[in-house]
Amino acid sequence: MAPRYAKEMPGAEQVLRPGNLADYEGEAWDIRISVGDAPLDEAFFFPVESLADSDRSVRELLEQFALNPDREAELDIDHYPDLPFLQQELVQFYEAARKGQFNLKVFVNHGEGELDLESSAREVLASCTFRNRAWDYLVLDLVFEAETASADSTAVEAFVGRHQNNGSREALQGEAEALAATYEKFASVSVAPCALGVPDGFDVRLQMMEFDGLDPERCVLAMLMAEGGVELAEAFGPVCQALAFKTNFTTEILEGLKSLEDASIS
Repeated sequence: MAPRYAKEMPGAEQVLRPGNLADYEGEAWDIRISVGDAPLDEAFFFPVESLADSDRSVRELLEQFALNPDREAELDIDHYPDLPFLQQELVQFYEAARKGQFNLKVFVNHGEGELDLESSAREVLASCTFRNRAWDYLVLDLVFEAETASADSTAVEAFVGRHQNNGSREALQGEAEALAATYEKFASVSVAPCALGVPDGFDVRLQMMEFDGLDPERCVLAMLMAEGGVELAEAFGPVCQALAFKTNFTTEILEGLKSLEDASIS
């Protein structure tokens, strides 16, 4: 069976289930999480000090280690200041899946099929060796994939009821164009330090809309419906999935980004 994901780290060779795990005893290893087709050099990673912890289940390592905000101090913030914000996004993503907003599938990079989260992490560790020999370490290389959940009929009916009288498709098109013009500058930002228009940054458009007093559900719906071809009830799943990706930065960060917007206008 061909792997669902076969991502490569630039400059490195990765081997799933290497035969020399014992060589890494006493060394730290990483839990690495990327989403969908996002490249590995943009992934979140969490360092784990003991190889013995790889005998824990993948679920336990996610919930007690990598996606545990109480362990933020263990992140390599000195070299990668965005890690706490990536962790926040993934925690929110994971919790949204647990609440049924979408189905979360977890795969091992270069692995076969969907991963059973109750399995031992040791069974799916990989070695990652850089060709310049600068780094050689073990990694639990996970890929998160969102799949629209089967919608509960009551939730869909409530969603339709909230939005069925919110205007024609033409009105939604105009609303979507206005939203794009106002918030596109927040599609890729840095938060440490705050900067707009950076490559591969955080998409804070939805959170910024909410910060400005707009209903993010309505905003997503307007942009989705304006594209055409989607009926209101069919929009429920995609809207829920988009909201699951909404960032959760502090007011201080949002105000910092807004001040950059104001400076660019002036």
